[in-house]
Amino acid sequence: MIALDGKDPQDKRSRLYTIREGFFDIWLAMNLSRGARRRLPFLLDFLSCFYPSVEDRNSKRTELRDALHEEGAVDALATLDYLSEVGAEGEKASAKLDLAQISAHPGDADLVVEYVLEAAPLSNDGVGGSISRIVQRIPRTPDYLGEIADMIECWRLQRCGQLEQFASRLVEMGEDLTLRTYSEAKLTFLRDTADCIDQPSKRIEQRLRIANLLLDLARFQECEAEHRLALDEAMDLDDKRILALASNDLAQLLHETNRLAEAEPLMRRALDLDEFVLGKNHPTVARDLNNLSALLQATNQFDEAEKMVRRALQIDEAAFGKHHSTFSRSLNNLAHILVVTRRFEEAEAVLRQALEVDEANLGKQHPSLAIRLNNLAGLFCEMNRLSEAEPLMLQALQIDEAAFGAHHPAIARDQNNLAHLLMETDRYDEAERMFRRALKIDEETFDGQHPTIVNRLNNLAQLLKDTGRIEEAEPLMHRAVDILRAFQMQTGCEHPNFQLAEHNYQSIRQAMSLSD
Repeated sequence: MIALDGKDPQDKRSRLYTIREGFFDIWLAMNLSRGARRRLPFLLDFLSCFYPSVEDRNSKRTELRDALHEEGAVDALATLDYLSEVGAEGEKASAKLDLAQISAHPGDADLVVEYVLEAAPLSNDGVGGSISRIVQRIPRTPDYLGEIADMIECWRLQRCGQLEQFASRLVEMGEDLTLRTYSEAKLTFLRDTADCIDQPSKRIEQRLRIANLLLDLARFQECEAEHRLALDEAMDLDDKRILALASNDLAQLLHETNRLAEAEPLMRRALDLDEFVLGKNHPTVARDLNNLSALLQATNQFDEAEKMVRRALQIDEAAFGKHHSTFSRSLNNLAHILVVTRRFEEAEAVLRQALEVDEANLGKQHPSLAIRLNNLAGLFCEMNRLSEAEPLMLQALQIDEAAFGAHHPAIARDQNNLAHLLMETDRYDEAERMFRRALKIDEETFDGQHPTIVNRLNNLAQLLKDTGRIEEAEPLMHRAVDILRAFQMQTGCEHPNFQLAEHNYQSIRQAMSLSD
């Protein structure tokens, strides 16, 4: 209720007027756009009188947020917009963050950015500034708005002083990081906010998330520095779980950069620590066994590798049962060993079991199903059952396109697999288009020197060579070799595919000299 003193002495009407909620809402529903700022001061004075306390304003905001799901949501959103200009700077920043999160759900990217940029200077903290820089720099991608909403939630927790929850949320965000075109921006955010984490174990986990993202981006030197710093910090803590995690993650980097002799003792230490802390039948121990098995396969120690995978399967079955997705991942790892050791019939049975488990748990359109389909199709190719492999590959491609869009690395992987099959069936024109599309996707997704691109370059070059276009193939293989030489300069170690790439390049050079 607002009392208005009449100024006209001839006015005989009551000096008290009551403005009820209904009239107020109608008035707010007038066509006042965000651009009509010249009329905003009058509106804000009105709001400040009508809702004089923070509690009143927050109560109204809650009511309006609840009304967003009802008819007339546009009016409710407009009212929230006006209220975001009322109050102290911290209150306004929080209100604008609410609006940014609300706008993210219908997909209004421009409005999300506008609200975040308005809120950032009001927040007076580094986290808000980090988000502001990010939203101005990163391109629009399928998960863009969801990522911004996650950052805003972290911002809110930090501003409310809930630093333990804030740290946990940052760790969760790190787990969800994906290799997209805005990965660099997420990396910046995680680094900018790392100093807010006081608890040593949480800070180490955050550092490991950052390192793993750097690994995805093929920034090997930075990645190793983060991993080794995390390991040093973990060594100073009396926390065997964190030490096991840091040891395992550094070992994964060393495995990725072909330093297998250095990686193995770290993996074995992680396994020993987790067995000591968690017991020999904990799912984390199964993860360690799967990781160590993959390394042993890389060094042709297949007997020990298989024993570890089968033990991991037993642990996962006891912990989750035979119908859980974690169990299916171990099945997939076992199938890989069976394929490499050419036990195709057994491998097929295992892969079909993994496919059945994931389909029951995740549905027929989940990206994990696409991975299983590709693996089964790859086995069929090994067995020369190409007519059975092709529909599986096409199904995997369809699932991934629906899940990720047309420009995701998963699409490049699917296109690459399908192109190989097309070459085997002499459909070279179609295969070339797919190889080129896969290369373009990965070039847009990864840095130009990422080793993943080498595979795409090599495949396209071999197709060009097989179709008599050696002059076109040569620069592609030259570039592939250069990328792997750069990898060696970064890591001090030869990439596992270097010898093959060098052989293919020299083969093309020799063919060119013979044709002169």
